[in-house]
Amino acid sequence: MRRLSPTLLAVVVMLAGLPHLQAEESASPFDMTPERGSAPAPPPTPPPAAPAPTAPAASTPSAPSPPKPEPASTGALDRPVLPFRHLVLEGEIDSRAWNVVLTGEQAASPATLTLGYKASVMVAPETSRLTLFVNNQPIFDAPVAASDEVGKLSADLPAGLLKAGANLFRMQIVQRHRTDCTISSTYELRTEIDSTATALHFRAPAAARLSRVEDLAAIGPDSNGLAHLRILMPSLGRKALTGPVLRFSQAAAILIAMPSLSISVTAHPDEPVDPGTVTAAIGTADELRPVIKALPADAASRPIVTFVDDPALGPSTLVVSGPSAAAVSQAIEAAGSLADRPKGRARDVLDTSRWFAPNPPLVLQASRLKLADLGVSTQEFAGRRFKTEFQIGMPSDFYADASGEATLLLDAAYSGEVLPGSHMDIYVNGDIAATTPMSISGGDILRHLPIRIPMTHFQPGPNRITFEAQLHTNSDLECATGPTKGSNRFALFDSSEFVMPGYARIAQLPNLAALQGTAFPYNSSTEPVALELSSLDADTMSAAATLISRMAVAAGRLIDLDLDAPSLDNRNALFIAPAPAIPDRVPAQLDLDEKLRSGWKAREEVPQGPVVAGNTLGPATAPALPVAASEPSDTQETFDRWRDTLSTEGSSWDGNVTAFEDWLQRTFQVSSQTLRFLPSRDVAYHPSRDATVMIAQGPSPSGDKAWTLLTAPTENLLRQGATTFTTSPQWFQLSGRLVTYNARVAEVQTQPVTTFSFIPTQPVSFANLRLVAANWLSENLLAFAVLLFAACLLLGLATALFLSSIGRRNSP
Repeated sequence: MRRLSPTLLAVVVMLAGLPHLQAEESASPFDMTPERGSAPAPPPTPPPAAPAPTAPAASTPSAPSPPKPEPASTGALDRPVLPFRHLVLEGEIDSRAWNVVLTGEQAASPATLTLGYKASVMVAPETSRLTLFVNNQPIFDAPVAASDEVGKLSADLPAGLLKAGANLFRMQIVQRHRTDCTISSTYELRTEIDSTATALHFRAPAAARLSRVEDLAAIGPDSNGLAHLRILMPSLGRKALTGPVLRFSQAAAILIAMPSLSISVTAHPDEPVDPGTVTAAIGTADELRPVIKALPADAASRPIVTFVDDPALGPSTLVVSGPSAAAVSQAIEAAGSLADRPKGRARDVLDTSRWFAPNPPLVLQASRLKLADLGVSTQEFAGRRFKTEFQIGMPSDFYADASGEATLLLDAAYSGEVLPGSHMDIYVNGDIAATTPMSISGGDILRHLPIRIPMTHFQPGPNRITFEAQLHTNSDLECATGPTKGSNRFALFDSSEFVMPGYARIAQLPNLAALQGTAFPYNSSTEPVALELSSLDADTMSAAATLISRMAVAAGRLIDLDLDAPSLDNRNALFIAPAPAIPDRVPAQLDLDEKLRSGWKAREEVPQGPVVAGNTLGPATAPALPVAASEPSDTQETFDRWRDTLSTEGSSWDGNVTAFEDWLQRTFQVSSQTLRFLPSRDVAYHPSRDATVMIAQGPSPSGDKAWTLLTAPTENLLRQGATTFTTSPQWFQLSGRLVTYNARVAEVQTQPVTTFSFIPTQPVSFANLRLVAANWLSENLLAFAVLLFAACLLLGLATALFLSSIGRRNSP
């Protein structure tokens, strides 16, 4: 048994002020070397996690704890619980569920839960209620009565309610309008949950400490919904540990699994950090000794991964060290084994539980899924607009957006007071996909009513499906002030089924939607992904760690990297560089304007401030950058902007054609792309001055691999842009071949794909080829018409030849 040095013991006791020391076995670092002899060390394996302290038996109250005024925080740890900055509950009925991961010490600690909210002035407090469940036990059930200022609720959690690991938080709301009875008035009903006032407050000092690598999963977000990880790397600028550090950042991101994570890599510990930031110090013992006062003595003799309380870096600093760079890499591999999914092991769900629970099933073939298994329970409703949501996961090679149709077999009922003209709507990823009228007077019970859902808006990764029922009644026409009268009008049964048919499986390049959904093609690359960085400075390394780690979360596994690939022509590759340092071959390969390397000037190069991690289930809410009111303009840039603006105003023939194309798209889902005969070449793209960061994808020179570029005008904007792109909701808006972030209007702007390549991912089969051909022809209607005409012509000629060779000829 190894013992801590007396000096280290004295420092820890003096600075941490703990009344006792933890048991030596639970605090010792990973031991990854043999005790004696020169035999090679066995593959490192992390030790089992220490058992969580036993919590008292859970009490099961028959009613939620009565809310009390929120006290001033006096606990050892205040842990925000919202995974996004803005959680808005809208309409007459709404709910959200997500998991909050806690350490064993946090679960055993006495805790108080506080909740802050502010409702629209249109919400009637006497008939609206907000309920919060933790692990299916009600904690708050209170009227929604805060419209002038933030309302605050507080309750002590029963002993034993929280548990080590994932804890399910489910919030639901019922809202009624003060004066109006129309369906349109339900869109005025909204309650915003205040992330700064919604938190768990732990009173035990041990709750504020992390002691195991697995405890990284318990890192909470800040009040903006953004989790922070700082990597202290004294060897920054040298390649020896660059690859291992990027591998560690991926492992940490998978464990943390938050929708918004900012990773900074620095060589100097004196840089300011955001509150709640967890620091990981990575380097050899000689490199870390000058910056870590509490460096374990064992770091000089063996690989270690352990938490320490350091006087300079703060409590719960993760130390990843060893006597050499190879030993540090060995320690990182041991930590990474906790998060990695071995190659060849398929996953059956996508991990979204930290922001949307339950996890969506990954539908790889024709399937029937009950809504009960998708997190939708049987519900009865007495209002005017019913709404519920669930998720479906699609694989990287999903290719059925033009020909496929899913089906919702609906089990529901509506009462006799519901008038004809009422209807049920289905939205996919926020876009309307299907509408079904309620045409029978006197009410009806629907048993497996098929509602067909075109898969136009489905994409690789998680897909959010929203079901709405808009209910018109005579009593609403009379509009008696107050709550709706009478019994329930609508019921949805969890025996309803979502049916996914067999669909085409073939990947496409470029496709940024697949990158954000599943990190394709880097998630399944058979060889390490080539990574080319313009430099190894703090900004570029931070941008690389942030982007690659977000891709690892989407992939559900660590992505192997190669920083010294001799050739990139037939390799999946990532390029991370400011515009002036983009490699020569990349712009032409990705259809980018060559001038962007010298002519892309950001409108205003200022820090973006905190990145807003908005509600991932709602619209983008990222902050706009301040823009100078008046500034000198570049003549050519100004001319191009005016030309582009006037060409889209619709006052000319071109404008009328554009308006007609828009009408065709809205009415018949027909666009100029579907009427093309052969794909057109992408036009070389040059970002505007309002764009502060860009991510672009295209095929490699060999045609069967992907090249992806992250770039910005400067290194500083590159670092900020990586955080902007990888946080929610911007990450979930990536699609097409190229995406820029427009700082002036704070939105993601997409360039669609016009030319793409197919990448086979499945064994060749006639059934799959038929589905691929059906979807391709549906996307290219002109080609389908030409082929149909040619087939009819050939059939006619064959028929004529056949008829001419049979029968009796009349001789003169």
